[in-house]
Amino acid sequence: MFILILLVIMYPLQTVEATSISKKLDTVEEKYDLEEISVAEAKELGAIPIKFNTIDELDKFLAQEEAKEEALAKENVLVENEEKSTFAISDIPILSLFISKANAASSTASKTLWSNGVSTTKGYARVTKDKDKKITAVSTWSNQSGVPWPIGWESVTSYHSLKSGKKSGTATFKGNKIYYLILPVRDMAYKKYTSYTMGF
Repeated sequence: MFILILLVIMYPLQTVEATSISKKLDTVEEKYDLEEISVAEAKELGAIPIKFNTIDELDKFLAQEEAKEEALAKENVLVENEEKSTFAISDIPILSLFISKANAASSTASKTLWSNGVSTTKGYARVTKDKDKKITAVSTWSNQSGVPWPIGWESVTSYHSLKSGKKSGTATFKGNKIYYLILPVRDMAYKKYTSYTMGF
């Protein structure tokens, strides 16, 4: 009988607590534009879980991550590696008659889009220029290296646009940050659609 009375008292308290946690979680989801995905999908994308004892801890963590991301965006670190092509069209005189833009050179520019010390997401643009330094081809991509903890990366698309003189441009990288969370309520996973840009 005592156990039954205790259960009758405890059940409403647990329900109220779960409702309160769910409301806080809804607020955090909206604040950081998180979209819930299945834990199985997060695992498939290689995400490693991170545990939070309270929703407030999660909120604080996400706020810190946004602050880091904003600081990194301000740094705008760009690394460029010049790679001269080993084959120059001008080496074969007959081809130079048909292809006017000889001596093309390509370089790869990269920018750290997001980093936390154990994981780094970078954007890349391989740019080929002709002898007049005009861009003739661009290839863009992004990837994550290191341990995908606590945030994984799923590349969705990348593309570029050239400025009018075709001597520079902007690469855009879009993807989902993947969060696999162990929360007081249950294990959950989220993705957040994110966009980054890089000049080249």
